[in-house]
Amino acid sequence: MLTRFMLIVTAFLALHPNAGWAQPPTPAQPTEPSSPAEQVIVFERRCATCHDNPGPDSRALSREALRALTPERVLAALTTGSMASNAAGISELEKRAMAELVTGKPFGGSAERAASAMKNRCESPLTLNNPWTQSSWNGGNPDSQTGWRFQSAQKGGLTAEQVPQLKLKWAFAVPGSASMAWSQPSVVGGKVFIGGDNGFVYALDARSGCVHWSFEAQGQVRSPITIGDVKGIAGVRYGAFFGDYRGNIYAVDAESGKQIWVKRVDQHEGAKITASLVFDPASGRLFVPVTSWEEIPAPNLAYKCCTFQGSVVALEAATGKQIWKTSTLPEAARPIGRKNSAGTVLYGPAGAGVWNPATIDVKRNAIYVGTGNVYIVSPNADADDAIMAFDMKTGQKLWWTHMGGPDPHPGGCGYGEERRLNCPGYINGRDDDASGAPVLYTAPDGRRILIEGQESGRITAVDPDNRGKVLWVAQAGDELAASNGGFGGAFDGELYFKPLPFADQTGAVAAIKAATGERAWYTKLPKPTDCPDPNARQTCHSGNWAGATAIPGAVFTGSRDGTLRAFSSKDGKIIWEFKTSRPFDTVNGVAGNGGGIGGPGPTVAGGMLFTGSGYAILSGAPGNVLLAFEPQ
Repeated sequence: MLTRFMLIVTAFLALHPNAGWAQPPTPAQPTEPSSPAEQVIVFERRCATCHDNPGPDSRALSREALRALTPERVLAALTTGSMASNAAGISELEKRAMAELVTGKPFGGSAERAASAMKNRCESPLTLNNPWTQSSWNGGNPDSQTGWRFQSAQKGGLTAEQVPQLKLKWAFAVPGSASMAWSQPSVVGGKVFIGGDNGFVYALDARSGCVHWSFEAQGQVRSPITIGDVKGIAGVRYGAFFGDYRGNIYAVDAESGKQIWVKRVDQHEGAKITASLVFDPASGRLFVPVTSWEEIPAPNLAYKCCTFQGSVVALEAATGKQIWKTSTLPEAARPIGRKNSAGTVLYGPAGAGVWNPATIDVKRNAIYVGTGNVYIVSPNADADDAIMAFDMKTGQKLWWTHMGGPDPHPGGCGYGEERRLNCPGYINGRDDDASGAPVLYTAPDGRRILIEGQESGRITAVDPDNRGKVLWVAQAGDELAASNGGFGGAFDGELYFKPLPFADQTGAVAAIKAATGERAWYTKLPKPTDCPDPNARQTCHSGNWAGATAIPGAVFTGSRDGTLRAFSSKDGKIIWEFKTSRPFDTVNGVAGNGGGIGGPGPTVAGGMLFTGSGYAILSGAPGNVLLAFEPQ
């Protein structure tokens, strides 16, 4: 039983943080003492190989990252979270013992996560007065009708000339968090809304960092918070909309933090929401991209691989009522006529999840998204790694353009020798997902261009008015980016900026001309030289896993070693940098430490810049701080 349990825990740890986390009831105390020594021995034999030195492509957490978690969160994943079915039959005592071992903490000993326990409560209630007349960055993009991730000087209040004078104004620490860089801060009406991998959403004052309210979701919240007008609900003026790692969508009163409604948009146990929702004021609808973690257990021969399919869902914002839901794949998953050597029936097509925001095309009444890789080799699965268009009103799939060659995942094949036996001749794909929201651009000659980047650094431009016909393809880097190579680019109306990480612990930023696909400039970032341990990939890596954010004259992105940089958009020279991987004094009195930077990128609004630090994914260093900067 113990060996079986360790295999399950190892699978869970490899999945984190892609596993969905529930917030469990207070667990019952064990009825007999555990055996810490026995648990340590089993961990060292079965798990240490992955967790001592996880490679740059590994989804296993380092020991440092594991210790940043709380035992309640580990137990939640094994009891009511995405790993519950795998842990069937495992005793409560064994689950609790391992949760305490890997985190190094006893149950009940974690810091209180709610705003009510923090010392910096705001003196007055949160009130949004005419928020749409103020500087804002709402959700994953300041403008969901372009997908540019660009903030003008007028709307952002920050110029390239001011960037070198940016200084830290305040730091806010999120208790129980290890990946604060994974959810982009939203700024609306002078308030900052941020989700956490501790399962909470917080509303803060942008100027002071005082905390107004917190809301506890049923799972981790990676989705940026989108604010929108709410009509027809007494006492509610604005909703805060977001998703969690269990496939739930929430509507919360943006001023009070009270729940309005919650709806699960996909019943698959692996479904999760990672992207910001797009709110359309004209129709009062929310457009929800849906993805999953199912590709991670897919190679396991005992796992019924694979049944999840990416989708886009339209909801009525006031009620959560589903209006339509459309899969990214052309047909439902079904048995594909083969079994693996363990006798497990295999299903497909599966995958093509949507883990980045959508872009709205008002002219065509269309929604554009980028899709991820497939989870299993099966017929009729060519909608992976694609730019895809849906009708906004009906959800009908209008067209899609596959970017590049086949990108299969070894679903159902197993590992090592088993993989060769089950899938002879199989070559694993690069996992070359679309890495950001599609950028919609109208050129000076009137042509409309839709641009999407991939994790490898490939960039594809298509014609949205001609069923996605390819206009040009470019490679941003001098070499292919590392597998799982980070988030998307930004666009300033002329240049598309693509951050890049490489396998040799270096990184780069490329600027590509939107009209032609030609490279305008390329800035290479050497491997850091000031690392305590030069071989520690999770802390000594200049690769840019974070998405880009642009303002006139400058583009921001962050690296795995925790350095946030600004580059001149004219020539790519570095004009400012700040090392976030260090301890911080925090406004809320919670112990705070920065780590690696990944996720969608920083936010610019109200003359300030906001970023999370800590990215315990793909060997990134954990951290739990939200940082606010202002020119001085």
